[in-house]
Amino acid sequence: MSRAYIRPIYIQELEELMSQIFDGNKVICYTSTSNAHISVIATIIKSNDLVILDQQVHFSVQFPCKNTKLQGTEVKMVRHSDYRMLEEMIRENYNKFNRIWYMADGVYSMHGDLPDTDVLKSLLCKYPKFYLYFDDAHGMSWSGKNGAGYIYDRLGVSERIVIISTLAKGFGCVG
Repeated sequence: MSRAYIRPIYIQELEELMSQIFDGNKVICYTSTSNAHISVIATIIKSNDLVILDQQVHFSVQFPCKNTKLQGTEVKMVRHSDYRMLEEMIRENYNKFNRIWYMADGVYSMHGDLPDTDVLKSLLCKYPKFYLYFDDAHGMSWSGKNGAGYIYDRLGVSERIVIISTLAKGFGCVG
């Protein structure tokens, strides 16, 4: 049932407990990582945004981005972890869009490699219209304080960073 109509007390309790993993920051729980991506991407991405997908970002991120094209959002792809290509795309498109989103995995499931968070921090500082969206499903539990994940540990909290994670991988739970 939609949470717009009903919000069971146990969901509120779960979100409050989960927020402790993330130092008290706001947490919203979904039934699956894929459902989170579908809902969040549809909510935050606007027609005057540019979305740049890392070539290896999980399909559950790529799929809802295809739907944003229906509202006129431009979606491009960059070679896997090619930060020079990413910055070139940012520069070329900076004055054409309100926000430029880079969507990537926190830990890539196929190869286990990690994004260069130092480079991404630098890009965040250099370009105020630049935003990050991470699927850190594979970084949860084994990395960071309280198992909050690789991306949260390396980048922290920002109005320009969205982190989607899950208990289903490292913690071995569903959801």
